[in-house]
Amino acid sequence: MDYDAETRRIQKMFDEIEVSSSEDEESIGGDVPASDSEGEEDYLEEDVHVPDSDCFESDQDDLPDQPQKKQPKTDGWKGKYKTTWWKNNVPKLEGRTCSSYVIKFTPGLKGPALNVNYPADFWGVFITPEIIGLLVKHTNSMIAMQKGKYAQPYRTKDTDVIEMKALIGLLMLAGTYHASRLHLADIWKTDGTGIEVFRLTMSLDRFRFLLCCLRFDDKATREERKRVDKLARVRQIFEMFVENCKKNYTPSEFVTIDEMLVAFRGNCPFRQ
Repeated sequence: MDYDAETRRIQKMFDEIEVSSSEDEESIGGDVPASDSEGEEDYLEEDVHVPDSDCFESDQDDLPDQPQKKQPKTDGWKGKYKTTWWKNNVPKLEGRTCSSYVIKFTPGLKGPALNVNYPADFWGVFITPEIIGLLVKHTNSMIAMQKGKYAQPYRTKDTDVIEMKALIGLLMLAGTYHASRLHLADIWKTDGTGIEVFRLTMSLDRFRFLLCCLRFDDKATREERKRVDKLARVRQIFEMFVENCKKNYTPSEFVTIDEMLVAFRGNCPFRQ
């Protein structure tokens, strides 16, 4: 409340009290002793200086509304068009939460992933031996078809589980070194500019041969499966990997679904 307005209000009350007391004296006459009237005035003055709370609140309602204060910047910020005020704290919603929004599980690791202690074992619960076995089986089938094109038999020997894991590890390591755009010959260089772990794992010719022969499905039944599934080449292993993810990890309520455009040259039956 404005201080000047409050002062004027109290002064007005004083004037009304004095006028009413003088009118009472004139109507009664001189029968009332002066001391009694002075005592009454003193009593009224004391009553005025301590106004009742109900009267004080009602007088506040009669006063003009004060201008609203600006929102402090710490509470939020204005929108793009300066018409919406966004608060930092989420307002409390009234009513019951929809049952579909209630989290009924504990996010994080679960199942076999809870019992692993090393990175290699953790990788193994997602890329299981069954998946590696299928890769080895279908890749060896393709190697058998390519053996007649090579004069040196040692170049076309069958692969195994250990070599398949080494191949996948080199592909993942290439992403770690940001070498996916480099030429393979530059990675296997021996003049100090290459990456030593690649040439210590396998030769460049063997790496290229395995990449050419790497297969994820049975080529003999592929055409029949492609009639109803455009992802027939990778469907079996993809479904196994997704199932392993469900068994070993539960996402929380904060999940982001993103996309990535993969550089690819060739015919693709589905759009990226």
